[in-house]
Amino acid sequence: SPVIDQAIGESSELRARSRVLQDAVSGLFTALASWRITAEHLHELSDDRSERAATAALGVIPDHFRCGRLEGGAAQHWAADPLALRHSARDTAFALMRLPAQDPSQRLVADQAAHAMLGLAHAFNGLLFVDDPRLADERPQIAKLHVPDWLPPWINAGRIFVTIGLAQLLWIITAWPNGASAITFAAVIVILFSPRDEQAYPLARSFFYGMILIAIIAAVLDFVVLPKMETFLGFSLALGLALVPLGALSAQPWNSGMFMVMAFNLSPLLGIRNVMVYDAAQFFNSAAGIIIGTGFAALMLRLIPPLSPAERSRRLLALTRRDLRRLAARAGAARVRDWQERIFARLSVLPQSAELAQGAQLVAALSLGTEIIRLHRIADRFAIRRDLELAMSAVADSQSRIAVQWLLQADRALTAPIEHDPDSEARLRARARLCAMKEALTLFSDYFDGRES
Repeated sequence: SPVIDQAIGESSELRARSRVLQDAVSGLFTALASWRITAEHLHELSDDRSERAATAALGVIPDHFRCGRLEGGAAQHWAADPLALRHSARDTAFALMRLPAQDPSQRLVADQAAHAMLGLAHAFNGLLFVDDPRLADERPQIAKLHVPDWLPPWINAGRIFVTIGLAQLLWIITAWPNGASAITFAAVIVILFSPRDEQAYPLARSFFYGMILIAIIAAVLDFVVLPKMETFLGFSLALGLALVPLGALSAQPWNSGMFMVMAFNLSPLLGIRNVMVYDAAQFFNSAAGIIIGTGFAALMLRLIPPLSPAERSRRLLALTRRDLRRLAARAGAARVRDWQERIFARLSVLPQSAELAQGAQLVAALSLGTEIIRLHRIADRFAIRRDLELAMSAVADSQSRIAVQWLLQADRALTAPIEHDPDSEARLRARARLCAMKEALTLFSDYFDGRES
């Protein structure tokens, strides 16, 4: 998602149609959240009830969505026709929503499977947009981007300010003719790599080492090899002697970035022109400006490091818990899409080194907040407003156990027998949502109450 956000910022065409790409990413997270809710619910049921609930939903899902894990050519063949897959996912979702249910468990499994199918339909629509934009269902709105955590960008901004300021101060004090070049490279490196978090310093260090090595190679070519070459063929062979190995090495997975930097900067360092000028002072001044600028940027990335992955994960969880408590206290003013997109943004930047439990906690908060908003809209319809508000008050006060008790009370109110109830299906769906909320609060009570270690 961060890569998509950066691409959207660079392309006016993508910006005008950015909602399609954002919906594709959001759809995958929706499918993940639905899978979590379903898996946890089936795990809590007896074998017979679990089998009945799962069998009813599986009977509607086509075989091509039940083929298990695919890799390599099999995965490419499966996704070869995203248009057909999009239509199939949507039709399956609508069929699951209309599927009759005998109890809240069957309703929950069918509804969550439908949400997963709709999420996959959005993902397939994103694939269509990338492959052939004419076939994609476009939405006129521009994507609304959420900042998952404001502290990392503020740290990056401070590092950039200090780096450029100190580089300019060094230029002023030394009156160095190539100080502007050093400032430029320092600014480019620190701005380019700062958003990469823990990868920023290793990347800048590789860039620095690459510039040192290519400066040495360029010096050998400029003052030893090229002065002896008088023909175009000799000149081409001399350049190829350096560029061909560098190009081959840049295609390898090991340190490809460093060799790519070396290949890109060879010609600028040589200063190739029709009439070659071999000026040692000019060459070393230019090379020193680039090397010092890149080295200074790497030093600042080391001295002002980003937040550690563990700290970023902890902050994302804490911010999500804070937002969930605010949502529970003011559910009437919230919108499902805004809440989901906020948590999707945090899921997309969760470090790869984060524990599986931390990802599960974020997904649980996502589904709990979504159900809070949806149930709040129908609370008056089924006379469960008081029970629901007391449950939400308990969530806001970090009292998950009390919240579960009030949700059970709301569920009992919904199970009261009513003759010829025209809202029986909606009542069953509300009970399924209450069930999902109870299970999330029970399983992740330590997180929601702030007691996790």
